Amino acid sequence: MKNLLLVCLMIGCFIQTSFGQIEKPFTKGNILTGGSIKVSFKQNKEYFSNINPTPDLTYVKDINNIEGGLSIGIFLIDRFAIGLKNEIMFSGYKMENYISSNIVADNKYIDFVVGPFIRYYTKPGIFIDCSTCIGLINDSRNKEILKSRNYTWNIGVGYCIFINNYISIEPILKYDNRIIKEIETTEYVKSNELILSVGLQIYFKKLSKNP
Repeated sequence: MKNLLLVCLMIGCFIQTSFGQIEKPFTKGNILTGGSIKVSFKQNKEYFSNINPTPDLTYVKDINNIEGGLSIGIFLIDRFAIGLKNEIMFSGYKMENYISSNIVADNKYIDFVVGPFIRYYTKPGIFIDCSTCIGLINDSRNKEILKSRNYTWNIGVGYCIFINNYISIEPILKYDNRIIKEIETTEYVKSNELILSVGLQIYFKKLSKNP
């Protein structure tokens, strides 16, 4: 109960600070830069029941993911910024027979995209974020390499929770639309996703011309 009260108090302080006590750095000429990182490690056990002539099988799948992104932009006018962002994901999994330990699959996946973004801020710190990116996917499946192109665009709404005059924590809910096309074939995959994420943003004030 005490921990819950402490968390509520911290959230209240953040909201109060973000709304009233800190001057928002959404001013023409200011620079914003930020990023995020996500790491996950997972193990699945997949069971397949006896279907004649195949016996009962259990596969163990180890899945590792590392995702990260960076962005940098500048306010062209008050509360409106434009910039460049990139995202990269390293993913891989190994699948082996639970009894014999024979490797059934050994896949590695690298996805890199880059593209422009725009942001519009309101005075309280709510913002709209739009971006479009293009990139390359390198998919290694049991030593066979497949290359694909990645086309994506997204739009989202977020909020700046300022820790001080320069740094903010920014939760954002965004809709992501993605098309992945294999380079050597006509095959492609379309996906739509609703994503809730939290990033860190740093704002640098423009240099004064006065000595």
